[in-house]
Amino acid sequence: MTLAGIAENLCADIVSLAVTVVLGWLLFMLTRRRRLLKFFGIEASRRIVIYLSNLRVKPFGAIGIDDQERSYEGSTVAFYEMSVAERFRNLFTYILPSLSEKSGVLSKLLISDVQVEISSPLEHAQLEASSSFVTLGGPAYNGASDFVEKALHGRARFTLGHVAPATHTGAPAAQSADRFRETFSTLVSPPGSPTRSVLTSGSGSAPTTASCLPLHGQDSAILVDDIPPITDTAFGFIERIVDHEQKRCVFYAAGLSELGTQGAANFLATEWARLYRKYGDGTSFLVMLRFDPADYKHWSIVFER
Repeated sequence: MTLAGIAENLCADIVSLAVTVVLGWLLFMLTRRRRLLKFFGIEASRRIVIYLSNLRVKPFGAIGIDDQERSYEGSTVAFYEMSVAERFRNLFTYILPSLSEKSGVLSKLLISDVQVEISSPLEHAQLEASSSFVTLGGPAYNGASDFVEKALHGRARFTLGHVAPATHTGAPAAQSADRFRETFSTLVSPPGSPTRSVLTSGSGSAPTTASCLPLHGQDSAILVDDIPPITDTAFGFIERIVDHEQKRCVFYAAGLSELGTQGAANFLATEWARLYRKYGDGTSFLVMLRFDPADYKHWSIVFER
């Protein structure tokens, strides 16, 4: 065979390999995108709403960057919730969410068949009746979260008051944590079986200890049936409710603090494929998480239902 023939065969092999890789990548992305749409219940509607907390600031209730009280008043949203909402927008809008962070032509590769709307409702009447949605934050500031708890009977709900700081020392907290672990072990493990290991983010990270303080007076807490009230502000949860009547999926991501809500919302945006593999597109679920106080991206799954 001549040198030209060898070069021709080599070029043909390279082109064939490139075409195979591109087609494989397109098939993977299209399949993944279909799973994404099915998981969030928007395969048919191609529409989803992100509901944020609505914070109403009184005159001189805002602090400027100079730590002085300023005269701003009116409605606003939490910065961290808006940041996560934009992450959801990119998740549904871009073929590759990471491309949204690039500059130039790559950042313009959009998928335009999903409409993502961001809103901040105060009342149930302001909610859309049939669209799938994700609601961020608890019912104190978010009308959509209040709707999920009251109208859709969500399994995770809040009792509202002041937030007592989680204490990891002292007898009462330790005793409460022991009761929580005992209840948790009974709920997730069949009789006679060892307690299930807790899944954590990152390689080699150790599970964190669940801390639940006793509920006193007006302490805010996350309530789940058969579980002691959760008052640790490092906790957050993801709940999906499959609303068969309205043919939609409703997602509730919240915690007792900025850390818990941001961590839960980030978990949903980044770990949806893991949840899809376990629960598919037609099963309601609740995942309770605990986050590293230093980094909301480091999480531990406490229990799942």
